[in-house]
Amino acid sequence: MSDENSHELPLFLDFLDPNHTYKAILYRDADNADWATNPAAYVVEKKTVTAQTNLTLRLAKGGGCAIQLVRR
Repeated sequence: MSDENSHELPLFLDFLDPNHTYKAILYRDADNADWATNPAAYVVEKKTVTAQTNLTLRLAKGGGCAIQLVRR
């Protein structure tokens, strides 16, 4: 993902219940994603997160991200 065609989005998870941990499944743009030449490039990541977790999402131009949160 070239820097001029992407941007970073901070995501603070402080809305989560502070007494629990969560499994986060992120469906995000791959590093080589590009809306014109490689629009279907994505990565699935799994992370353990809490209300104190801050994520930085790197999005391709015209791209996006979906996150599923499952309380443990």
